[in-house]
Amino acid sequence: MGNVDPTINNWIPIFSIPCLSFSLFLRFLLQKRRMQMNLVDWKRDRKLIRQLLSVTILYVLGWAPLQTAAIYINFYLGGVSPQFVVDYFYILPYFIHLFYPFVILFSHSEFRRRINLVQPQD
Repeated sequence: MGNVDPTINNWIPIFSIPCLSFSLFLRFLLQKRRMQMNLVDWKRDRKLIRQLLSVTILYVLGWAPLQTAAIYINFYLGGVSPQFVVDYFYILPYFIHLFYPFVILFSHSEFRRRINLVQPQD
């Protein structure tokens, strides 16, 4: 049971989310080529793909350090975690939920355009 829980909760999602996101992106590209989408549909779908990829990158950046440290600890240190791993790497996945709304906002092109339009007043 000790190895089943991390496998189901950590390892399967960290590999399945990027793989499935990449397969969705490839399906989108193939469908775009097959249907010869017009420019308006392409812009709308491009925004969705940008958000999908940015959320995938955020998820991988949040979980990959902890999983890499877990492999190192289990195989080379005999299961004893150094203090910096406990202090920092176990907290990183919680930042995914904190940064998620900001990643979605900044991946949206209209929001970035509005930020660029805001000029400081002198």
